[in-house]
Amino acid sequence: MKKPSNLWRYVFFLFLFILLYQFHSSWDQNKNFASSKKNVPEDSVVFLTIEEHPYGSSSRGFDSLLTSLHTWEHDEKHKKVKLKFEAYLPQENEGSKVVFVYDRGFTSFEKYVDVVSVSAFPYQYRFQNSPLVEINHVDEKGNLYFYFKGKKIQLKPGQSYQSFGISDFRLSRTKITNHGFYKKEDFSLLKDKTKKANSAQ
Repeated sequence: MKKPSNLWRYVFFLFLFILLYQFHSSWDQNKNFASSKKNVPEDSVVFLTIEEHPYGSSSRGFDSLLTSLHTWEHDEKHKKVKLKFEAYLPQENEGSKVVFVYDRGFTSFEKYVDVVSVSAFPYQYRFQNSPLVEINHVDEKGNLYFYFKGKKIQLKPGQSYQSFGISDFRLSRTKITNHGFYKKEDFSLLKDKTKKANSAQ
């Protein structure tokens, strides 16, 4: 009897891996969400990241170009976030409850990143005229209740959800992480590294 090739073993374990990461906790469809005004401290927001990694794409290119495309940094250890544009920063008087970064990664020399502050629920974010994420609620513990591409997901602080799919004819992995409560003062402007790189030359 012919033994299965290494390729089929790889496909089998990849399939199991995808099944494991497709698992996610959800909430009762009839769950009534209380108002979030008292749940989220006025000086804090829940920080959420949605990162796509297209396999087979390359971020190699001119260093100055790649630097200019860099729009955010996250220091998870010290709970600090740096954003390129002031409009991205959560404002004290806007009542922001959630800040999320949607990063599609590199595709050739293109990089799509959007940063959104959410102050009211439900909030729907659309990409290319299709609903991508709908945030329904955040509770006093920082648990997030939302839909991603129609899938109902609940993430506790520190939890991640991963999924795999085909994007632009490439296999891509999407990782969504609830980083929990961050102080609004932990968000600051990202310094322009392009000027430093040009001056060094």
